Amino acid sequence: MNMFNVTNKTKIIAVAIHKGGSGKTQTALEMATFQAKLGKKVLVVDTDSQANLTDILLNGTICKGRRLPDIIIENRGIDAQDIMTRTLCGANIDFICNNANAARIESKLPSNGSPKEYILVDLIQPLREHYDIIIIDTPPAAELLSMSSLLLADYVIITALADALSLAGTESTMRLINVIQNNPRLNPNLKILGIIIGRYHNTKINAYYLQTFQQNYRGLVLDPRVRECTKVQQAVKAKCPVILYDPKCIAAIDFKSVFSNLKL
Repeated sequence: MNMFNVTNKTKIIAVAIHKGGSGKTQTALEMATFQAKLGKKVLVVDTDSQANLTDILLNGTICKGRRLPDIIIENRGIDAQDIMTRTLCGANIDFICNNANAARIESKLPSNGSPKEYILVDLIQPLREHYDIIIIDTPPAAELLSMSSLLLADYVIITALADALSLAGTESTMRLINVIQNNPRLNPNLKILGIIIGRYHNTKINAYYLQTFQQNYRGLVLDPRVRECTKVQQAVKAKCPVILYDPKCIAAIDFKSVFSNLKL
């Protein structure tokens, strides 16, 4: 069952939107790095079957423990060796790896025991006491691990582009969040930290959709927008967060600013 009244100060943040390519993984990586550089003990949980965040954090090394699908199926909790660590400029980020098997995880779960939607709640809650921040990179669709991430989380950040597809993805994500918040048996304490608009260009079409986001979700669109920057893709290729790859580029400046403004 979900543990609503957790008394420690650990914050679990799901990064979500029901759309691919909208910056979830990049945002999760940058936020984890930002918090780790502040001295926080950070755990990242990759629940997206594309496993892009896993690939970046592994940085060419081998996952020595079990990956998320195996951990879930074996149903005996998380072992110390299942948690990998990436050190970036002296800051440590712990993470749980994923792979493509996560896309088929629902069909492999037993029908007895806790409801399937609580698999991440049961798995991750015992780790709360060991971390200040737990960040979850969620799948880009309304599937089991996406739902379970939101049942587990204290907060959710939506990442979007200033375009029509991201607007639709945000609407879908908001509907699910509203269902979860309005059901006392799910996660009524889930809070929306806000919507981060990424890869922003100062064009008429981007300005139009930004205004639409601001009108539809008053007070939730976070400042500043993260501006389009070629350094981000260079950082991805180097398997490095952009706030460390080039701290002075506009995307790094924007990420650091928006994270500094979050009301956690």
